[in-house]
Amino acid sequence: MQGENSTGVEINKVKIRFTGKEMTAYGGFSLLALFFEKIKFRECIEQAIAVQEISPNSRGIYAKILVYLLMIYAGGSRFSHSMYPWE
Repeated sequence: MQGENSTGVEINKVKIRFTGKEMTAYGGFSLLALFFEKIKFRECIEQAIAVQEISPNSRGIYAKILVYLLMIYAGGSRFSHSMYPWE
């Protein structure tokens, strides 16, 4: 996806390149995922919020917190905007 007219920056050894093409609605999520991975967000959440779920259908506390944050990031204002099966 790197073209002749691309511009780029490097932040903490992560190269980010921009082209003239339009970004998809979820394009920013890949950068956010890399950031969360770099700061070990999963480990922080699972340590800070010690919830033990016993249901075999449980997705874990990290998945629930992540969906909530991403919903806010994407502009959602209700839990129903997350398209997550809140049982």
